[in-house]
Amino acid sequence: MDASDPDWTPGDDYVLTVNNVADSYGNVIAPGSQVAVAWGQTTSLVASNAVWDFHNSAIFEPEVFDEDWFACDFVPSFWWAQGQGIFYGGVLANNPCLPLGTLWTQTGYQPEPALYRTTFQWPAHWPSSGTLRIATAYDDGLVLYLDGREIYRTNAGVAGSLVGLATKAASTLSVCVTNLAIASTNLQSGVHCLAAAVLQANTPGDADSVFAFRMDGLAYLSPALPEQAPPVLSLTPIGANSARLSWTGGGYALESATNLSLGSASYLLGPWQQVTNMSNPYTNNLSDPARFFRLKK
Repeated sequence: MDASDPDWTPGDDYVLTVNNVADSYGNVIAPGSQVAVAWGQTTSLVASNAVWDFHNSAIFEPEVFDEDWFACDFVPSFWWAQGQGIFYGGVLANNPCLPLGTLWTQTGYQPEPALYRTTFQWPAHWPSSGTLRIATAYDDGLVLYLDGREIYRTNAGVAGSLVGLATKAASTLSVCVTNLAIASTNLQSGVHCLAAAVLQANTPGDADSVFAFRMDGLAYLSPALPEQAPPVLSLTPIGANSARLSWTGGGYALESATNLSLGSASYLLGPWQQVTNMSNPYTNNLSDPARFFRLKK
């Protein structure tokens, strides 16, 4: 499809009707099958100035690392605070990620991991499968969680390992990335929770911390297929030796059988099989044995 074609308006509702098309195995797709055209739509889920809860008080509450601080039902204690924009601590020479805004919330510096939590809304009319498009800055390592499940880790040790009081980044890094994409298939409509751990490297003299984050959602939306009336299968004689079968409605496969007496003994393939070279209309030669026909969705 060429989106520049004047007969197409990107974002409008379109339905393709398929005829005389076979799949990769040579099976003919049911005549008149309809396929809704899906268009990609993007929305902001977490703005770069979104409010986050953050924990940078490991010296006062080290036991937080023994709790499910990344779970949606976690209740932050007194030692959690709130901020927004680019979170930073220690001595920074300059803004590490201009696309995400300015230095905003000063957190102070600690050698232990700094923890962050926020929520976002997945649109009600969107499918559960989509792509999270992320721009983020961190120093030195990062672990991301969606609804209590780890979805991304970089410079932060073995995937799936717990972030503890003594967990360190693998090396000293200051990163600004704007094109991270993570596919997800469980984004039900409603509120979701997002959590992050920012790790520090075990490097003498490295005493700065940065975290910034923005996330958009991308999903492909298609219109509902139009309702169809129940199909009607018709047979018209063609001369003395053949007959033409045709039917109303799309997406129905024409099947035939020569023996209807096998009952349950015919399971799984049964006496019914799709006709070869299926089309609508379909021409059948009148030769022995007798054949029965039906439509199947």
